[in-house]
Amino acid sequence: MVEKEELLYVFISIDLVNSTAFKYENPKGWPKVFHDFYVISTEYLSSCFVHSELKVWKRLGDEILFYVAIKNRTEMYRLLEYVDNTLTIIQESLSEDHCICAKSSIWAADITEYNEDIKSYNNVALSTGCSKETLDFIGSDIDTGFRISKYVTKGRIIVCAKLAYTLYRMQRPDDCENNISTYLRIVSYERLKGVWNNRAYPIIWYCKDWENIVFDYDEHMDSSIIDNIKYKKIDAINELDKMLADLGEKKEYDELSNLFTATLDKIEKVI
Repeated sequence: MVEKEELLYVFISIDLVNSTAFKYENPKGWPKVFHDFYVISTEYLSSCFVHSELKVWKRLGDEILFYVAIKNRTEMYRLLEYVDNTLTIIQESLSEDHCICAKSSIWAADITEYNEDIKSYNNVALSTGCSKETLDFIGSDIDTGFRISKYVTKGRIIVCAKLAYTLYRMQRPDDCENNISTYLRIVSYERLKGVWNNRAYPIIWYCKDWENIVFDYDEHMDSSIIDNIKYKKIDAINELDKMLADLGEKKEYDELSNLFTATLDKIEKVI
């Protein structure tokens, strides 16, 4: 029997909001904007990772998807910051076009490469072409990543519970710079089809300064999540401890976090 080797991959989606209206209003100029969006996203994010190799997974019109197997603790800690900076740079390039902006979804999945001798998978990497480098990813955590993307608004970042918990577990009490609890908040609870047995799933956003977060004057009228933030009906990330315990999932999440930390330790010793 083949022993399956699981690696923690992080997936990053960056997509443009209001792109359909923008293309309609700018029939000549929109291709360059999309080209610049692809280039900025790829070049800047790639430059952030020195020890880990970021790769483009898919380009889907107004969305670009990346994946990366994190191989450095600092890069893991700063992952959300890298994406936040990328959104800022993209927005600066779009400064004259206020109807269009970017948002991001970030999620994690323990991935096993497909082998016909392995009997079960959580999430799998499948070769889709002649080259083994051409991969597609399928599994429950991949589905969750796409499910949460509808709960993030322009200029914001949403993070899946698995990644948020892993970052939360990795933080060190004496490390103020990497205190992820400062930046992550549970802004809503939603039932996602096929996720957590249809129990309420935490919608988690990243923000560098929750006390001074700013929205357009009428955004809360179209988003209950923004309404929650405006009236401070949000929860700290440590609420994940009780949620996972109630679901009977805490042991599994802890094991994944411990496995990832141990893998990083091994890689950093070699480096």
